[in-house]
Amino acid sequence: MQAAKRFFESYLGVPPSGPGQGTDWRIESHSIGPEGWPGWLTVAALAVIAVGIVLLYFREARRLSISRRLSLAALRLIALGLVAAMLSQATLAVDRTGLPVLALLIDDSASMSLTEGNAESGGESGTSRFDFVRKALIGDEAGFLQTLSRRFRVRIYRFAGDASPLPISAQGHDVSDFVADLEKLTPDGQETRPAAAVQRVLDDLRGVSPGAILVFTDGVSTTGEADALSAVASLAARRRVPLYPIGVGSDGPARDLELYELLADDVAFLGDPVRVTARIRSFGFRGKPISIRLTDRETGALLAESTVNAEADGRPVQKELSFTPEVEGDRDVALTIGTDAQEANTSNNSTSRRISVRKQKVRVLLADHTPRYEFRFLKSLLEREPTIELDTVLQESDLGYASEDRTAIDRFPLRKEEILAYDVIIFGDLDPGLLGSEVLSALVEFVRVKGGGLLGIAGPEFFPLRYAGTPLEPLLPIQITDASAPPPDALLGEAFRPRLTLQGRQLGPMFRLETDEARSQSVWDSLPGLFWRIEAPTLRPGAVALAEASDFAGRQTPVIALQRFGAGKVLLQLTDETWRWRLRTGDLYFGRYWIQAIRFLSRASLIGQQNGAELTADRRTYLQGDTVTLRARFIDERLIPSPPNGMTVVVEDRAGGRRQVDLERNGTLSDSFEGRLTRLPEGSYHAWIREPAFTGSPPAADFRVDPPDRELGRRDADIVDLRKAAELSGGKYYDLKDISRLVRQLPSGRSVRLDAAEPRPLWNRPELLLIFAVVLTAEWLLRKWWRMA
Repeated sequence: MQAAKRFFESYLGVPPSGPGQGTDWRIESHSIGPEGWPGWLTVAALAVIAVGIVLLYFREARRLSISRRLSLAALRLIALGLVAAMLSQATLAVDRTGLPVLALLIDDSASMSLTEGNAESGGESGTSRFDFVRKALIGDEAGFLQTLSRRFRVRIYRFAGDASPLPISAQGHDVSDFVADLEKLTPDGQETRPAAAVQRVLDDLRGVSPGAILVFTDGVSTTGEADALSAVASLAARRRVPLYPIGVGSDGPARDLELYELLADDVAFLGDPVRVTARIRSFGFRGKPISIRLTDRETGALLAESTVNAEADGRPVQKELSFTPEVEGDRDVALTIGTDAQEANTSNNSTSRRISVRKQKVRVLLADHTPRYEFRFLKSLLEREPTIELDTVLQESDLGYASEDRTAIDRFPLRKEEILAYDVIIFGDLDPGLLGSEVLSALVEFVRVKGGGLLGIAGPEFFPLRYAGTPLEPLLPIQITDASAPPPDALLGEAFRPRLTLQGRQLGPMFRLETDEARSQSVWDSLPGLFWRIEAPTLRPGAVALAEASDFAGRQTPVIALQRFGAGKVLLQLTDETWRWRLRTGDLYFGRYWIQAIRFLSRASLIGQQNGAELTADRRTYLQGDTVTLRARFIDERLIPSPPNGMTVVVEDRAGGRRQVDLERNGTLSDSFEGRLTRLPEGSYHAWIREPAFTGSPPAADFRVDPPDRELGRRDADIVDLRKAAELSGGKYYDLKDISRLVRQLPSGRSVRLDAAEPRPLWNRPELLLIFAVVLTAEWLLRKWWRMA
């Protein structure tokens, strides 16, 4: 049939069709009736004439057989039809047609980044749903797309919340451009709305209705049933567009453990406990024990282990482990989680972190006005601590005190260089009149520029109330003007116990008095009570209360407060009675609190002196789609890159992938640089400064990118809805592994009109006149042969 059609077109001079093209024929004509006649009336008149011809032959040729009478009538009717064709000026219009359209939708929402590792998914452990789709489409030299493009003009869309076409479509046999575009896609959409995506495609292709719509998705709608694929199936059926969902992922319960964050300091000190915090999410393991192992990555030696019970699906659980490094140098530690039950994906069960272990003493100055109990017990503790190099000073002391005490110095340091030599200064109830404004200004620079730690211990005479209006006031985390002290002659009232705030508990190591958080909290609840404190109801903007207690009016006011100031930190203790914690336990908890507080405050100074810079992310945790801002600040101005040189930061993910981001100088701060990252996929990241180079470990920062909560709420594929959508629309559901059968069973679709060739007149062709003459001659000869007049 097609061969005869092509021959006739060639005979009429119609140009041949191009690759993937065809033709549609249309006969165009004019009315042969009087002007103004409706078309149906002309047809009726021709029908009456035809019936009259047949009846005439049956009446006049009664002696002939019926077959002969019908033959003569047929010849006369053919002649009549040829006359009508010539009178109507019949013309053949040949329309050039293209391949039918087929729409292909690819789900790139964040749920498509979930990994599948079971047999149903047909892939290796740790392969994401989106990677399975990518492999199915462009694997085997894009064989699936090549096959589709031979039968259809493929329009390709990506969708999460809404559908958007890719820049190109797969046409003909060349799909390399689409392959390149697909390789750039990342599954990071923050919602999934299959129905809205299909409706957008139907509206876009209203003029060239597609023969079918293929939807590669896990079928999960994160915005409710109204956006499920089945919700748009009836509309597709009315427009005669069948849906062919291709399900990705297993519809069984997803069983997965995910070690989604590891928190640990990049720098530790020899002999100090290193705390490593694991944050774990689980799916399908509620109530089951999860084992946690911390090992040396190089030697495999076990450093610590513990277990924790899994929470409800997607709900994080946190566990802290600790170990004490005994060797100086860089050390890679690996954290691994696991369970006895079978798990679909184990690629997210482990991660590692490099920790730089240093052998370095903290230089501490302990200064007070008089030797209070807090001073005495603290001095005794720090003198026996091997990791601390201690100097002490009393404003009121005996003349021979400095020469007789091995840690005592004769005066508070007056020169800035002397103050900057320390890492932490424990600032007691010092008389500001004996210090002077230059010393107080040097203390401000000690915190702001060097990154030193200032630990203030409130006292009944001078600190902090007498420091209002001095250079030191902005460093303190409280509003001094709102603070008050008990009268000197006031009797001891009811004892109080400081209660850790949320920020205090999150600070971790500083307030951890036992090996785990629950036991530590129990210790805090049972510590001996305290009696004296400064009441400071108002904190400075940016300051936080780490421990609180009720005042006389029942308000919760800070007992311990923290403020970050420049490169350093200021910790203010509004009581001088922590020495009471020594009751029945000696230095056990008193010592842990003070040593950990000193270590906490010294980090910026110790690390900053060696690196001269710090790198921070504006948050620890982001959602996909958020912009990650990285900031670098130079403490040592000699290391600041000179213009036009900038900074380069390397960002590594857990799988070893790397990307670079350039940090540009902040226009308002000459020692600050800033850069941004966008469209990061889900995972944990470690960023470090590559240029300029640093001796030792470069400044680093860690952060994590999480999928939106709605995308993680349901991890199993909604195969039931996909099957329903296929049935309602007249299509068919396929598993991803069966798409080779899908190509053979797709409907042929409707061809798309491309253009119209020049009409070919038929009514005035000599062939038509010749046929007319042959028909009349044949009728005349038959009449003669059968002896009719």
